Amino acid sequence: MATRTTVASRIIATLMFTALCGVSGSSDAVLAASVTVGPPSRIAAVPAVRRPDSQTSVIAPVAVDPLADRRRAMVEWALERYAAASLDLPEVAVSFPTDRGVCHGADGRWEHVTGAADRVMICVTHEKPEVEEEWQRRALIHELAHAWGEVAIDAIDRQRFLALRGLEAWNDPGDEWGRRGTEHAAEIVSWGIIDQQIHMWKLPNASCPAMTAGYRLLTGMMPETGLPESCRP
Repeated sequence: MATRTTVASRIIATLMFTALCGVSGSSDAVLAASVTVGPPSRIAAVPAVRRPDSQTSVIAPVAVDPLADRRRAMVEWALERYAAASLDLPEVAVSFPTDRGVCHGADGRWEHVTGAADRVMICVTHEKPEVEEEWQRRALIHELAHAWGEVAIDAIDRQRFLALRGLEAWNDPGDEWGRRGTEHAAEIVSWGIIDQQIHMWKLPNASCPAMTAGYRLLTGMMPETGLPESCRP
């Protein structure tokens, strides 16, 4: 079982903005949340929150560009969902690029960056704002689950999870989406912590018992939400 650190039950409420190094103008600012480890030099962080009976919280800084109120609130919501589920995120920079090509045709994309913050890009859009927000929230929770899994799921748990789900490889580029262990893990973590109904039509074996078993194996805990209406028989 992978070692997992418990985070504080809520993220810090106060956020601060600072310009990217070498870039001027409010449209290129950075949104930062509290951390226990030293943040990258280009991200300024507010002091970490402490609980009387616990260690410092460990929510990583998240950069947002552009600084639209809706997107800022969306990232705060996503951080709160992970904090509520006691799942630590690494340093992650979140963006909403206008060029969908950076996501290679997908709704979103996560990229691990050695020695720097991981990158999460949300590319999905819709002409109706309410639909776009729902889709972007869904994609954001999913891509952040990839970032979480990179540091929280060790090799032993990956093999156990593959056996549980009847899969052969964690992330073989030759496999279709529904045969990749990393995608099953991201979907199951998303289902376990999101506070709204989501559709699991792309994921095989999406019954509530199967999803719960996968979540418990990955996290060592019961799902924070795991809404039954999101499962399939």
